[in-house]
Amino acid sequence: MNLKRCKKLTVVLLAVGLILGLMSVAQAQQESGLRPKVGYFMPSDTGVDNLWGSGFTFGAGYLYVFPPYGIDFGAEYFSRDDTRTLLGLTVKQDWRVIPVTATFLFFPAGGEGFSVYGGGGVGWYLTRYGFDIAVPSLTLFAGTLEESGIGFHVQGGFTLGKNFLAELKWSTAEIQNLGINVGGWEVVAGYKF
Repeated sequence: MNLKRCKKLTVVLLAVGLILGLMSVAQAQQESGLRPKVGYFMPSDTGVDNLWGSGFTFGAGYLYVFPPYGIDFGAEYFSRDDTRTLLGLTVKQDWRVIPVTATFLFFPAGGEGFSVYGGGGVGWYLTRYGFDIAVPSLTLFAGTLEESGIGFHVQGGFTLGKNFLAELKWSTAEIQNLGINVGGWEVVAGYKF
């Protein structure tokens, strides 16, 4: 009986040692820092995609690491403008989405110069839609709608060295008063200082 308990204790201690060792490797791979990013956003809502389409996005976040975990506090900016003229009538529209997010991340151990991570989080999605309908030198209608709502996201990515990163992110955020989902897929690249 005692021999079995010793074997179990040895296995448990080896497992704990292995986990602590992997955590120290993850700690060596990840450090806290500022992470500016640039990417490409593709809306998941068909109405938003048909009206605005996809486009470039940029943002920044601060990653606070406590191996093998981290929390990334960030904000991003997506904007699209459109102007169309038909029979002397000009319609201008602009669309802005600014998600302010907090993301919990997990950094499993990685190899030398390469590591992966994944996680999820919550955000506050600030939206603005502006429109202006005019004929030459006379505005007929103009207005702005500003709404916000809570959204959720999951993401995964990898780092090359200690500074370069690439991520894939999926988000969903229903803006009730506008009746649209401002989330979608995003592919980003960044650099950590």
